[in-house]
Amino acid sequence: MSSQAERRETHVTLNIRSTSGNLGDQRFSVHDRAQAVLDRAIREIPLNRDPDRPYKLVLQRTGATLALNETLQALGLRDGDTVIVQAGQPVDG
Repeated sequence: MSSQAERRETHVTLNIRSTSGNLGDQRFSVHDRAQAVLDRAIREIPLNRDPDRPYKLVLQRTGATLALNETLQALGLRDGDTVIVQAGQPVDG
């Protein structure tokens, strides 16, 4: 039988901010990758789906850029954390 603490750790509620708008209280599985957070921001804020510079996610609490291929659990995200969508570096094309 799972304890209440273990059940709480299966999801995390995040706030997503960008210069184009904000999404509060967004629930994700801790097993989702950070890319899922960015995809939701692009879809629901909405953000440009084909930006000149790729977006990056920054954890407001630490200022760290989040690896999009890592799970939210591996990145150490906590309930109530705020992630900021920022334009990344230009890509040579």
